Amino acid sequence: MLQATKNKDDRKFSRYADFIYGKPEMEDTGYVVEHVKELAASNEDNEDSLKREAPQRLGKFFNQITIEAGEGVDKSILPDGQDIPGKLETVDEAVQAFEEVLQEIGATDWKVEVDDPTFEVKDLDGFVIVSDTSKGLSSFSVSQEHKVVRIPAEEKLLERNFSKKKLKGLLEHEIKTHVARRSNGERSKLQLLGLGLDRYLKAEEGVATYAEQQITGANEFSGIPHFLSIALAKGMDGQPLDFRQTHKIMTDYRFLSSPKKDVTLE
Repeated sequence: MLQATKNKDDRKFSRYADFIYGKPEMEDTGYVVEHVKELAASNEDNEDSLKREAPQRLGKFFNQITIEAGEGVDKSILPDGQDIPGKLETVDEAVQAFEEVLQEIGATDWKVEVDDPTFEVKDLDGFVIVSDTSKGLSSFSVSQEHKVVRIPAEEKLLERNFSKKKLKGLLEHEIKTHVARRSNGERSKLQLLGLGLDRYLKAEEGVATYAEQQITGANEFSGIPHFLSIALAKGMDGQPLDFRQTHKIMTDYRFLSSPKKDVTLE
């Protein structure tokens, strides 16, 4: 895949991707098609005129596609989650939570760092360069390469109104699954397990997402936007779409599905 990328060989890259990750299953595609149809129908009478136009465009494409969803695609299996009230009130709460879980899984060689969004001054060969880094980190970042968990500065963190439930779900996903596999693998006799065996990520990401949803709950399957974009590009109706065509449909989908109240089409 790396060689195909270097050579800009899209067809070969696509074949390798299919071989490693598989193609979208028709039964799953059928579920996603119905999901988009329902989303479009629920916005046909939206007060926002733009959100009334997007369903028309989506309907024009998806209403002509009839694929039955598989029996295994059943929302009843989605977990309800746990009742964990409250929001993070200080950055120290987040730091303590990560440090405790890292200690719990024995990842003592990992560090937790709080972002420092300040002005950075560099003196390069007599020239003073001041770069504005005030935007800083806006979300949690876990670096497997450097074994560091980076946390946004307190102001940025509190702006997001991050819930304690979401934090615990993040800990289950990133630390108790991904970092734990890395840490346990490096301590084993087969240290290659620390990097992960061939094609391990698909299964591990599924386990990590499931573990997270046990905490946060879920009313929809994870990863639908990614699945939808791949299925469109591959040709869910028998006709593969190019980047522009796929992007137009995904723009309308994300516009309608965004949880943000002030989201714009742009």
